[in-house]
Amino acid sequence: MEKGKRRFFLLLSSALVGILRSVSGELTSYECPYGWAGYLDHCYRFAADTTVDRVTAKTECTGDGAYLLSVNDEMENSFIVGQLEANDQGQIKKTWWSSGLRKEAGKQEFFWEGDGAPIESFYFWINSSIPGQQNLDHVLYYFDGYRWGWVLDTARPMRPFVCEISKEDLFMIGEISRGPDYGVTNPDETTIERGPKLTVQPTDTVYETDDALGFASIDCRASAYPAAGYSWVREKDGVQVEVDPGKEARYTVTNGRLVIAKPNSEADDGLYQCKAHNQIGLVLSNSAKLTAGYLLDFPKSPRSPIETTSYQWASIECSPPSHYPEVLYTWYKNDIYNFIRPEVKPYIMISNDGRLYFSEVTSDDAGDYYCLIYKPGQATSQGKVSMPTQLKVTEGSPGTYEPQIGDGFPSVYPTIPKVGHTLRIECWASGSYRTGELVYNWDKVELKDGKVVRVVPLPNQAKVTDHNRVLIIPDVTFYDEGTYRCTVRRVNGQSTSKTINIVLQAVPYFTVGLKDQFVDAGTTLQWRCEAGGPPNPSYRWLKNGAAFDNSTIPADDVSRVIVSNNWVTIKALDATKDNAMYQCVATNALGSRYSSAQLKVLSFAPNFAKYPLQPNQYATEKGNTSLLCRPEAAPYPAFEEIVWYKNGAPLNPSTEDQARVRKMPNGNLFIYNVQRNDVGTYRCHVTNALGSAYTEGNLTVLATTTISQPPIDTNVMVNSSTLMQCMASYDHRIDVTYVWHHGNVLVEFERVFRLGENRYEVWLNPHYKRGTGMFAGGLYIMNAQYEHSGRYTCSVESSSGGISRAANLYVFGPPSEPAGVYINSPTVTASSVVVQWKASGNNGRPITSYVVETNNHWEGYWMIHMTNVVAQPDEYGTMHVQVPNLRPFSNYTVRMRAENVIGTSVASTPSDQFTTVATKPDMYPELVGGGGGKVGELTITWTPLPAWQHNGPDIGYRVLVKTKGNEDWEYVANVTGNVGHHVKLVGEQNFYLEYEVTVQAFNRIGLGPLAPIVVIRSAMGLPTIIAQNVLAQPLNATACIVHWEPVDDSRENLKGKLGGYRLSFWRECCEMELGAQRVTVDGQASEGTVIGLYPNTPYYFDVMVWNEAGNGPKSQYFIQRTLRNAPLNMPVEVEVNRKSESSIFVKWRGVSTNQLEEPLEGYKVRIWRDGEEIKVATDYDAKKETDMIVEGLRSDVVYKLRVFGYSRGGQGALSSPAIKFMLGSSPRTALSAFCLAIGLVVSLSFNWHSSS
Repeated sequence: MEKGKRRFFLLLSSALVGILRSVSGELTSYECPYGWAGYLDHCYRFAADTTVDRVTAKTECTGDGAYLLSVNDEMENSFIVGQLEANDQGQIKKTWWSSGLRKEAGKQEFFWEGDGAPIESFYFWINSSIPGQQNLDHVLYYFDGYRWGWVLDTARPMRPFVCEISKEDLFMIGEISRGPDYGVTNPDETTIERGPKLTVQPTDTVYETDDALGFASIDCRASAYPAAGYSWVREKDGVQVEVDPGKEARYTVTNGRLVIAKPNSEADDGLYQCKAHNQIGLVLSNSAKLTAGYLLDFPKSPRSPIETTSYQWASIECSPPSHYPEVLYTWYKNDIYNFIRPEVKPYIMISNDGRLYFSEVTSDDAGDYYCLIYKPGQATSQGKVSMPTQLKVTEGSPGTYEPQIGDGFPSVYPTIPKVGHTLRIECWASGSYRTGELVYNWDKVELKDGKVVRVVPLPNQAKVTDHNRVLIIPDVTFYDEGTYRCTVRRVNGQSTSKTINIVLQAVPYFTVGLKDQFVDAGTTLQWRCEAGGPPNPSYRWLKNGAAFDNSTIPADDVSRVIVSNNWVTIKALDATKDNAMYQCVATNALGSRYSSAQLKVLSFAPNFAKYPLQPNQYATEKGNTSLLCRPEAAPYPAFEEIVWYKNGAPLNPSTEDQARVRKMPNGNLFIYNVQRNDVGTYRCHVTNALGSAYTEGNLTVLATTTISQPPIDTNVMVNSSTLMQCMASYDHRIDVTYVWHHGNVLVEFERVFRLGENRYEVWLNPHYKRGTGMFAGGLYIMNAQYEHSGRYTCSVESSSGGISRAANLYVFGPPSEPAGVYINSPTVTASSVVVQWKASGNNGRPITSYVVETNNHWEGYWMIHMTNVVAQPDEYGTMHVQVPNLRPFSNYTVRMRAENVIGTSVASTPSDQFTTVATKPDMYPELVGGGGGKVGELTITWTPLPAWQHNGPDIGYRVLVKTKGNEDWEYVANVTGNVGHHVKLVGEQNFYLEYEVTVQAFNRIGLGPLAPIVVIRSAMGLPTIIAQNVLAQPLNATACIVHWEPVDDSRENLKGKLGGYRLSFWRECCEMELGAQRVTVDGQASEGTVIGLYPNTPYYFDVMVWNEAGNGPKSQYFIQRTLRNAPLNMPVEVEVNRKSESSIFVKWRGVSTNQLEEPLEGYKVRIWRDGEEIKVATDYDAKKETDMIVEGLRSDVVYKLRVFGYSRGGQGALSSPAIKFMLGSSPRTALSAFCLAIGLVVSLSFNWHSSS
């Protein structure tokens, strides 16, 4: 039933008959009020945003006629756990009050104070030792990171709580929460005015600049009426810019989705935020990052070999090029066909950072290793490959080596884990595999003084992989923090273990979010939000997307509206000023999150349009009944403004608890021990400051047993639950029994089996349960299935006879799967086929369409091929559809799904496999290119067609080549097999020449289309030109600048394209030219800098030209001595004095230099903001003075300061430690701010001193 059509009905005891009808005239079920959750015949309120002690929690519940939670069976416990999950979504769950209580001090016996029932037949303690905690008496629900269960505590802590009330007692709830339909006559939930609430938040998105689709998109969607409009803003470098599709055709916004055509990093990367708005107000979404993905090439420079001894361990670095986001790693040895497979070689591991580890090396492992990186979802053939790293293995002693866990292990990825990440913890050990495999094991431990005091279970979602070396924890939570231990044992040998402590961070998450408020004008609203971290969040508020704080509140509202951290207080609520969408924003270093809610201030006269008294209400003599007075009004009528009349005269009911006719605290009328003279017309009249209204109905008293509320035809969705009501009106002096039949079969609620002497087992029907309390006689159908459809009969039997009434239950849901999916073989072509099938049951709703799914066995997965297929059955009930767009020469199976308004069926049984007709290829190879290789070769490459694009047998590729500018193809080669490269010999004299090439696929049937012609070059030869006029100049004590004349970069001189220059250098005293180090300068240049040199040391320098083929001849060498050291001593006794609100006076004691240092040239003061890197600091030159004034500083910023001397030898030692300071607006406030910032005591003259 729609929320807007809910009824708060007359609530009756078992003696009361209530015939209650909705607007549509159907009998409706009893419902829990707004803000309460229903389970069977009880309602529950989860007070998540209120934390109180147990006494206050009990008082809060009894104020509504409810009591603290009691749990009486396993199914109710399952319901409570599900509701706790829904109401407590923080990473750290709260602990909740229940009514559980220790029966007697010193005993392990407990009972539910709420309903008096003992806790004896089932238990949900977190562990069996808890009931023995004799100093704790109160039962609470607690989440231990794995499950919800019971713990004990005192009554003092502040906790949320759960109230429970029987549906018979709902009339006692004093105030029922208001929803958006409050005050709306005959509301339709879909058209009730409400502000935007975001249902789909933007998420971080990575786009590929070479994506064939050529666009990036970010989603944002809101629920609102009128429908929400959307706009977007982009933030980059702290500046926000509106995304305007009207000015930039590349942008489109459709139903909240932002689509950017041909995105590029400079124009489009940044943080994006969505604004959703309608006439009620505006809300902001979470921010999402849009970033271009990239993967650069590995450098072409040779890699140093790795030398090791057999039977020892080894590792090889991948050293990947710059990339974003993370990439996947694999390795191959010697050639692309020999991939490293740790699954079959357990002594090898590929780490998440790409490093290749060998626990034990043998001579068989020697060879060239290539690291291949590729993007997730990308084929390895599209990845990037490193230059080879040679692993040299010399023979060693074949001893037995016990496991040793490597340095840095266990290691965790990502290195700064956050809540929600998939955590990967790796462990690797060296050791002998020949004499017994290394066995890895993981557990989670608690440490005290470095020793294990307790072993706890691994998280439920944890799993191990890669020979148990890797522990994976998906969707990690704060409960998964702690110490994890890796133990490695050699079979028949020793073991070793190491631990790692996992500490998580989190983007803010709301433990108490905002809720919509529909409140009376003139009253006071207190709103609170609460969020967790860590890091702990700060709070700010928005009103319709604009800042809402004490600085933005209008002057005439300063005393009325107060914003304080996570609290907002609004007094004297005014619709014209306060109606809006509000957001609480929680922010920490990892990001911001928004909690949104609508504030609507109400003011209207009472009405009973939604909840009138029933025109005819029935009660049984000597039974009880209630008449509900439920107006909607703002403000709600006071107790004395609710007046009852009987037959036109004031009734003046008593308010005493024992009165037979009593006016309840909420204004409802309760009649106990109904008499014949209670028959009559009752009227409830209510008044507020804006008007009055009344409702009336007749009460009839019955004397004979009747089924006054019979079962009615009921619809229920599959896997849902419903109640078929059956209520008799009878004299309570006789006993009655309710019996139910499904068709002609008795509905059994339980069955008792005897297992032996004094041993029994009780079977409870999982689908049927008797109604209780006010629903006594009713039948609950739980988790209804299609077989539960049918006619149900309720019989009421007593000593005076029996009566019965019947109704139908219709279980509806998605259709059953289609049957008899069959391929009509004569219809199979290269690209289509006719499929036929028959419909199965529609399960209560007509079938509207079908879905066709195909599985091309080359691809190996099911894909949706056609949707919204509408077909009419032929005379035999068979339906047909032609399925187009199949791939030729492919093995297919087809399956169908049926759809109705409820949903989609499960998939049908697949058809028999069929093969489409072969034809020539219809796709050309992608990414035709080439180049490189050995001099005299022309290498042509392309991406081979995937198997499902071969279109026929015997796939191959035709390569066509011609010299650039020629009209005719000079060379044609047919390459058989599904390969992606071909080499043509062109002769060494034809180095680095341009050729036009294309490639086309062919198979046994014929040739496919030609790929677009591309221009590539033949391989380069080694450069022959020598760099001239090489000389070097000292830059400082540890660096020199090398100069030369740029070479003529013609093709003839370079035998190709200039790559750049390589500078070799070695010390005159003690190094050989053969082992010289090198610095590479890319591209055309005339100088390069060599750093990392020894001070005051002569060096040889020479220069070589290089290209992709290698290095050219060396130049004549040049010898140059580096300068002496920069100042080795640092300035001391640094003192900072405040001079004004924007300047400081700095002084220090200078330094002296000796013969090992260059003469001092002066001093510099280096200043940067606290929290920033020192590399962005600003230097202020004091020349040779030992004091200076620094101006242009901000008074509200904390700075750091260091001083150093400098000379020709470079920058000298920095004063230490760095001095922190903040100017402030005056010496006193500056002093205060400084003390807050760094917790130091400074003199009232506002000086800082540093000395060493």
